[in-house]
Amino acid sequence: MMFGNGWERASLLILGVAAFCVLLAPAPTPAGSIPEVGAVLPEVRVCVPETEKERNYLGVNGTEKFTFDQLSFPYLLVEIAGVYCPYCHEQAPHFNTLFSRIRKNAEMAKKIRMITIAAGADASEVKFMKEQFSIPFPVVKDPDYGVFEAVGEPATPFTLVVSRDRKVVYTHLGIIANVDSFMEELSRIVR
Repeated sequence: MMFGNGWERASLLILGVAAFCVLLAPAPTPAGSIPEVGAVLPEVRVCVPETEKERNYLGVNGTEKFTFDQLSFPYLLVEIAGVYCPYCHEQAPHFNTLFSRIRKNAEMAKKIRMITIAAGADASEVKFMKEQFSIPFPVVKDPDYGVFEAVGEPATPFTLVVSRDRKVVYTHLGIIANVDSFMEELSRIVR
């Protein structure tokens, strides 16, 4: 009888200590959680665009991949998209309009550039996407899902604006259809 009570006490003590340790441990970042405004992204290496014109637009000639801190402008608008994502297809004309409007605004064009990162895509899928939706800004492959994973494996489309020092200053999950409203938001960001 004494052995049973001692064993029960020891078990309860061990269980109590384990529970206490769990409560004190910091909570891990949940897998698949997208970054919030103010977060700093891990350093990721982004594939450079295929064309010289697009590499010049981003200022990333002479390399296969680039990091945000290599950019010469303060902000990069990043769209994480899926080549076969119907919502991304729906967003494409809105982002084509957005790109045109940013280019026409000389002050804004100095401060922010646009890129679509095609999660899981290879070069032929990127080419298909650019041609199918007449995308005038860089679309790059992310064949190993490196960038996609670094931003929490979001549903697509996922849009974020990142500063050169990898700080997230804007996020949006889903389609951005109101270009006027988004231009106002971008104007506030780049001021």
